[in-house]
Amino acid sequence: MTLSISIQNFDSLPDSANVRMADLLVLFAMSESSIRRRIKAGTFPEANPKDENSATRIAAYNVGKVRQALTSSR
Repeated sequence: MTLSISIQNFDSLPDSANVRMADLLVLFAMSESSIRRRIKAGTFPEANPKDENSATRIAAYNVGKVRQALTSSR
């Protein structure tokens, strides 16, 4: 399995950067369903709001908030 560039360089990403769900699966070692349950429960950061002019349907998660979730889950 090849890690994404985001995961390979996660420590050097600025807090304002974004990562995708696939990256979260690796970082937290849990399923997408588990992460979505935590988001719904309010114990995990939600995806960034989508730009209304954007045609993409890809959810992106703020690295700074993901780092906070990582430290609180350990």
